[in-house]
Amino acid sequence: MKDPYETVLADLRDKRRQIDAAIAALEGLQPRLKASIPATRRRRPSTDIREGDDRPSDEWLSGLPIAEAALQVLRRQGREMSNIDLVEEVQRGGIVMQSKDNQNTMGALMRRRADQVGDVVKTARGVWGLVEWSSLGNAPDPEVGSLASVTEATRDPLLPHPAPAAEDRSGPAT
Repeated sequence: MKDPYETVLADLRDKRRQIDAAIAALEGLQPRLKASIPATRRRRPSTDIREGDDRPSDEWLSGLPIAEAALQVLRRQGREMSNIDLVEEVQRGGIVMQSKDNQNTMGALMRRRADQVGDVVKTARGVWGLVEWSSLGNAPDPEVGSLASVTEATRDPLLPHPAPAAEDRSGPAT
């Protein structure tokens, strides 16, 4: 009786030979296929490539959810951005948005992320920043809310936190 592992290994080796043959065939066709695509339909490759990512910068966000893509844009830009700017940048990064009002959709998605994840904060009407920037002195619009209040509201209740400062109850100064 044949060893079952040998049977599996033989099958895998056969599949590898088939895959190698398919790769070789495609590599042989590649120059002819590229030449057959009209120049107007070919994308010009970008030289701006994100570290650790081999996709051109015009597709660096492809496949990410919109809110996650917006978060990546904020991190990359290093500044607060409006819904309009975020929409433009995520679309430039390869995200397709097809809603009737992309800016409104972005605002709703960022609000949900702020409420559920707590890593972004609304700093002004339609403007978003990262909570982590609060230590850098980037304070939001006081009418919208403070980064400190967002951090306070989103901190983990199971972790120890410093006690609030005690009020002075010694009475009026004499």
